Amino acid sequence: MTELASELAYMAEHPELFTKEELAGRLGEASKAISKARTLRRYPSKKKPAGSAL
Repeated sequence: MTELASELAYMAEHPELFTKEELAGRLGEASKAISKARTLRRYPSKKKPAGSAL
């Protein structure tokens, strides 16, 4: 998640280097990661076993 955060920070500092589609795609990934983290925080029993598909 920290790698995603640093990539988003770089993209925010240099938006001219990326297409709108690239920016939207990374923001979409971040949104999904945040949603998943919130769910796992609220419902720790919903964690997937190691090696399972997400």
